[in-house]
Amino acid sequence: MYGVSGMGRGHASRSKVVIDHLLAAGHDVRILTSGTGSAYLKESYLENVTEIMGLTFSISEEGVGIWRTLGKNLKEGGQLYPTLKQARKAFKEFRPDLTITDFEPFTPFVSRLHRVPFISVDNIHIITAAKLSTPKAWRKDRLIANAVIRGMYTMPREYLVSSFFFPELKKGQERTTLIGPLLRTEALRQRPTDKGHLLLYAPTETSGKAVLELVRRTGRKAVAYGFPQQGEEGNITFKKPCTDEFLKDLATASAVITGGGYSLISEALFLGKPVYSIPIKGQFEQMLNGLYLQKLGYGLYDLDPTKRRLDRFLKELDRFKTRIADDRKKQPERFRGNEAAFRIIDEEIAKATRG
Repeated sequence: MYGVSGMGRGHASRSKVVIDHLLAAGHDVRILTSGTGSAYLKESYLENVTEIMGLTFSISEEGVGIWRTLGKNLKEGGQLYPTLKQARKAFKEFRPDLTITDFEPFTPFVSRLHRVPFISVDNIHIITAAKLSTPKAWRKDRLIANAVIRGMYTMPREYLVSSFFFPELKKGQERTTLIGPLLRTEALRQRPTDKGHLLLYAPTETSGKAVLELVRRTGRKAVAYGFPQQGEEGNITFKKPCTDEFLKDLATASAVITGGGYSLISEALFLGKPVYSIPIKGQFEQMLNGLYLQKLGYGLYDLDPTKRRLDRFLKELDRFKTRIADDRKKQPERFRGNEAAFRIIDEEIAKATRG
């Protein structure tokens, strides 16, 4: 049984990498997911996907609204019992040997009820597992993130934490293994070149507008996704969502300007592209990704982007590219964790089915 968070496409995209591996190995897989994850995964596994209730964030111009988010999810509280009932029914009918969850809370809970072992495969548990150095001003956001993550589920048989940065783990994290990013096959097939354009991806409408204006002022050619408009406007070409086209534009870009989402940052770094990251305020996981991206010398981040900072990013592209290339040559496993993840997951399946 595979539980997948439906918040954004990152969880679903990463889970698809593992699910394809499991299916290719001859395993039978059922998926419980919600929201965006449901729409994305049904494209490939329609008959095996069951849509359930999922948690969501409330985001405005000020960033993530904690109380708005809480209120939004409490309104969905009436779906809690039906969702648990639906999940229990799925477990009874399918009788899984092992559960895997990518930050989806219902599958671990029901797994315990049915005495089915479970493992966690995601990127977000780095927040609770690792020793992190973050600004004092982020303390509230960090505490909230810790509380939310610990409240989702605890004590799987193994935490597989996918990451492009590798801080030291805290004491008592014997169940945790840090691995490189889980990259989809379509990204692995790309052959990176540099055609001189910037790739823009809008995480939210507000941050997207701010970045568009800054990029227009640079005069640099850019290809933009995630915006309502289409076609050419000055130096920017707007395109509708399309995975193949997007990855081609990513592979041929000089650099990437995006939010703090883990999946795109990871794919960009694998393809050798520096990133200017604009995390959503209050979303600590995105802020953390931007911070460590900058610490590693792979790009810059800003919660409030400015023309000065964007100009600095563009002037230092060669330095960022050299750092990415050098680190990838020294430690390629930190830029691609597929094989490490598959090996550990296969071992856990063998334990769960032994005898």
